[in-house]
Amino acid sequence: MAFGDLKVQDLIYEDGSNNEITVVLANLVVRDGSGDLVQADNKKFIAGTGSDLEIYHNGTRNYIDSKGSQLRIETDELRFRSDGGETYAQANVNGAFEAHYDNVKKFETTSGGISITGGLLTTTGSGF
Repeated sequence: MAFGDLKVQDLIYEDGSNNEITVVLANLVVRDGSGDLVQADNKKFIAGTGSDLEIYHNGTRNYIDSKGSQLRIETDELRFRSDGGETYAQANVNGAFEAHYDNVKKFETTSGGISITGGLLTTTGSGF
């Protein structure tokens, strides 16, 4: 079998014991017991002919790097949330974009313009 013909089903080993099976390929660890794809810190998932997209964890932070090209996220509803579940921004197709402070909506686009909850601070000479 040539390397270019390698398929996931070619790597499956079943011993009938329902134990987790680990397959290691060039520092990429696949665990089929959990269904997770596990990668060590500073090892990257790279996609694209020119290595245009990288997804990785450096031990402290998580990165999605589109290497100077456009990164598109296509969805009808997009939410940015903290690990604790607080929303800090959301966007809805044909609807509002919202910005939140401490999980409370403060700014929203509407069909008529924008809506701001609370005060609006401007700098001197801003024209407002």
